[in-house]
Amino acid sequence: LRWLNQCDRNGLSVRQRCLVAALDEVSAEAVDASRLRRIALEPPGGSVSPEATASFVRALLLLECLENDVDVLLQPAAVVWRQDPIPWLEQGRGDVQLSSDKGSGRAFPIFGNPRFCFVRAHRRCRAARETILGNFAWLLDRGDERPLVNRVLGHLVAHNLLDVRVLPEACFAPGGEVPQRGDAGSIIVSIGS
Repeated sequence: LRWLNQCDRNGLSVRQRCLVAALDEVSAEAVDASRLRRIALEPPGGSVSPEATASFVRALLLLECLENDVDVLLQPAAVVWRQDPIPWLEQGRGDVQLSSDKGSGRAFPIFGNPRFCFVRAHRRCRAARETILGNFAWLLDRGDERPLVNRVLGHLVAHNLLDVRVLPEACFAPGGEVPQRGDAGSIIVSIGS
């Protein structure tokens, strides 16, 4: 729970706003010991890769929150907050806000990384997530949700059904860098590799 420790060090009170999906007993015990709220989700069975399992759980967790009218910031555990991004994200325009994925070298309609995204709880976002989950057999074969998510979001943007924003790269420190307080500048989060 490096992320939680970094938030504590940076004076960010986050425990009451977190919901963690733990996929094994060791992770569940660590989450419970940290006094975070934990949700139990059943990962897909069979010979599914760990990456595909994580993508599936992220999609289910996000849809469950959206169906209960909860805005969601979804992020990997390797993210370190330098500042609390929630007020900044809530002020931003866009139904969905994602970190940039331009460095991946992939060609999508949108270069967003759905592993760090803020999604507003309304029916357009729920419909997008349902479309993504409806195509999850494709994801389970490939293990990387980025092409699927970006294509679905790109289609919805092209038809003016959804407002998707890729967040400025200046707000993110690359590759797990954790800048010192004085060097952080406009960096809001640091995304680990």
